[in-house]
Amino acid sequence: MIGVFDSGVGGLTVVKEIRKKLPDVSILYLGDTAHLPYGNKSPEAITNFSLRNTRFLIERGAEMVVIACHSSASVATEELRRRFSLPILTVVEAGAKAVAKKRPEKVGVIGTIATIESGSYINQLRKEGVKGEIIARACPLMVSLVEEGILEGRVAEVVVDHYLSQFRSEGIDILLLGCTHFPMLIPVMEKILPGVELIDPGQVVADELSKQSSFQGDGRLVVYLTDLSYGFRSVAERFLGEEVGEIVRITLEE
Repeated sequence: MIGVFDSGVGGLTVVKEIRKKLPDVSILYLGDTAHLPYGNKSPEAITNFSLRNTRFLIERGAEMVVIACHSSASVATEELRRRFSLPILTVVEAGAKAVAKKRPEKVGVIGTIATIESGSYINQLRKEGVKGEIIARACPLMVSLVEEGILEGRVAEVVVDHYLSQFRSEGIDILLLGCTHFPMLIPVMEKILPGVELIDPGQVVADELSKQSSFQGDGRLVVYLTDLSYGFRSVAERFLGEEVGEIVRITLEE
């Protein structure tokens, strides 16, 4: 059984990719919606939330944990691996490794303000051996587009072009999607940046998991949320690309 956590429901795009590759695997998803977004919290708070989330998933039977939250992956991965012995995958490491294999001359990175200002992707890309130029840009309105369900049409194209036109003029080879919301806008991004390879860390995580044959299950997905805000189900199903069956509201110990 695989456990996945994020600060909200955006991480369900990662779950979507895992289910494509491993339709029979059982997945526990925890969205800490009571504390989102993690990006404006202190490193100590993010680490504490991440420890609590991981502990919950392990107690429910997770044999591996995927950190789908970019803020948690940037801040808490080392501490989680120190505390827990089970395998832990992160979207940040997965995305950076995938880019490094391509040996690009110019890489674009997009994410939330918090993720870009943290420098986590730039640091990880350098750690993985990327030598080329890295251009990072925060794209907050693209997050809002996805939250509102505006995934195509003139409005989506204008907003995406506003952020990505810089990359077009810079002549990047690869664009790394550093937010779990952004895969929802891939068709629009492909129009804006023709010929640029888009790297979705969620797909990379799913590919890595598919190489491991140890996971068994019945394809069941259980979604745990720490708060049920208005319209949460429709937003969650937009990210997952299918109906969300079982949603459980939980309260985690601080």
